[in-house]
Amino acid sequence: MSIRVADLPPILEEIIVRVRQDAAPMAARAMAEQFQVNVKARLGAMGHFLHTKTPSPPGSPPAWISRSLLGSVEIGPWAYGGDGAAWECHSALVYSAIQEFGGDMTAHSDRGMRWQEPPGVWHRSMAHSLPERSYFGSTTDIMLADGQFEEAAVRGFLAADIFAGLG
Repeated sequence: MSIRVADLPPILEEIIVRVRQDAAPMAARAMAEQFQVNVKARLGAMGHFLHTKTPSPPGSPPAWISRSLLGSVEIGPWAYGGDGAAWECHSALVYSAIQEFGGDMTAHSDRGMRWQEPPGVWHRSMAHSLPERSYFGSTTDIMLADGQFEEAAVRGFLAADIFAGLG
C-alpha cells in the first residue's frame, strides 16, 4: 500500500480521534484494573480472627477478618470525553476511609469495641484511635515507583489497535 503525502493529514486526524476516543479510555481502564488487582492482593495478604487485635503494623494495609473490605474494592468509569478518560477504584464500605487514613472512632453500641489480647483476656473501648493503614495511597506509591501504571497504560493503549483500517 502506498500513501501520498497529501493523504496524510486526514489519516493523522483519524489517529488523533482514535487515541482520544478509544486508546485513552482503554489505557485508563487497564491502569484501574491493575490497581484493583494490586490493592486486593495487598488487602488479602494478612488476616486475623474476630475479636483479636490486627497483626498489621501501622502504615501497612489492614489485616482482614471477613474479607469484606477486600471484596468491596471495585473499579468503574468516572468520566469520559475530551482528551481522554478516567477510571476510579474505590470501596464504599463505611469503615474503608478510616482504615485508609486513620482517625478516631467511637463504638456503635453500649457494648463498645471488644478484643482479646492475649487470648482469653478481653478489652473494651468506647473510643479508639486507629493508625493509618493505607491500601489505596500506598499501592499508588508502589505502582508509580515500579512502573506498573505505565506498563498497564501501554497494554491498554496497544489493545485499542488505533491503526486498524487506516489508509
